[in-house]
Amino acid sequence: MLLILIITPILGAIILSLLTNTRGYDFLVRRLALLASVIVWILCSILCIRYINDLDGSNYKFIITLGSFTRIGDFTLGLDGLGLVFVLLIRYLIPISILSTWTNVTHNIHTHLISILILESILIAVFSSLDLITFYVTFESVLIPLFLIIGLHGSTSGRIRASMLLFIYTLLGSFCLLLAIIRLQVLTGTTDMFLLNIEGPLISAGNQRIIWLGIFLSIAVKSPLAPFYMWLFRAHSESSTAGSILLAGIVLKLAIYAYLRILIPILPDACEYFRPLALTLAAITLIHASLSTFRATDSKGFIAMSSVAHMSIIIIGLASGTVNGLQGAILLGVAHGLVSPALFIIAGTVMYERYHSRTIRYYRGLGSFMPSMKSWFFLASIASMAVPGSLNWVGELLCISGSFEVAPVAGIICSTSVLLGAIYTIWFFNQISGGEPSPYLALTNDLTTREWSMLVYLLVPTFILGIIPSSITNITTYSIMLLT
Repeated sequence: MLLILIITPILGAIILSLLTNTRGYDFLVRRLALLASVIVWILCSILCIRYINDLDGSNYKFIITLGSFTRIGDFTLGLDGLGLVFVLLIRYLIPISILSTWTNVTHNIHTHLISILILESILIAVFSSLDLITFYVTFESVLIPLFLIIGLHGSTSGRIRASMLLFIYTLLGSFCLLLAIIRLQVLTGTTDMFLLNIEGPLISAGNQRIIWLGIFLSIAVKSPLAPFYMWLFRAHSESSTAGSILLAGIVLKLAIYAYLRILIPILPDACEYFRPLALTLAAITLIHASLSTFRATDSKGFIAMSSVAHMSIIIIGLASGTVNGLQGAILLGVAHGLVSPALFIIAGTVMYERYHSRTIRYYRGLGSFMPSMKSWFFLASIASMAVPGSLNWVGELLCISGSFEVAPVAGIICSTSVLLGAIYTIWFFNQISGGEPSPYLALTNDLTTREWSMLVYLLVPTFILGIIPSSITNITTYSIMLLT
């Protein structure tokens, strides 16, 4: 079942590549790509039901080994509660990423859609990897389709620079990850995560710390943490809406998964030793990113910096190593994966497609003649600032609670996110929706059915899951208990 799930998007990409460019070609390939993503959506739902109903007591399910592709590792895949949550998030966001560029990507549309489908397949493989070599290969492979999505279909001429920054920064972090994996293999003789969960904690403290630093540097780039987050601002600003949705909604979550899957179970002593370092970097990132939002003039750049602030809260929850912190990190990761794409749809699809500007002050008073957009923008904003009743609130509360258990100072700094997040989000909302309408704005239609449907699809579950977060925690609790 898991193998079929991974192969399905690839088959869809192959079919798209074989089609001949004739009349109605663009509309056909869009519909076929959307159909492939819907099939994956259905398969993921069946997989989730089977996982929940399987009462054999084991943590990992759907394990498959496709044989050795190197001398030191096997291509092994499987899912536990942690991986399943992120796979479900992938299948939820891919159809939206395709719909978001239904009209604004007009050149090389087949390349764009093929890249999205291949990225979906690779991401599912990353979150189901049970071998470090498999994880590294799939982790690195994400760069290729993402580079094409941003570099070929970005919104301005700066897209090439943005894609190069993404490539260089991520490649630097991945190089450190590769060295750490090689060191682990030399010390233990294996890259199998099952065996490393047993043998990894037995590694000497000095070696654990060296390996931890290499892996954490990769996580710091992917999260990203200060001072490695400038690539994210450029990537979001220049990317198409689909690229921003995939980057913020899914790709950044690779850092969460790597922390949960590699650092905590395999290098527990090093995690304890370097906890102050991780908490300090995350706290600095939180404050700096939050204050930087007030200097933003680019709407997508603003959302990108707010994403950095949210990801730093997640890292604080992960670094705490407590049950509350880990659960909060996963919940906030899912919440960010829903709310941030909704904000990017408003900024990149609703506003940019109408006025072709990303300047925040350009849109002053837009809500006065787009009331439906203003309503959904308001819901996305209050969810982003973590009001009670939203999934963001539950996630932030647990992250702050977890950090207070081990480092009260970090908890106090983390709690400032409640105030800072409210201030910059309200400022952003008022700059666009409030005030006298800008003289540069012409009257335009309100939300289309497609835009309205995408926002409903993303924001309604944010509040439903905020009321019943147990629908996620029931899946992840057993896996988290094994980590702590």
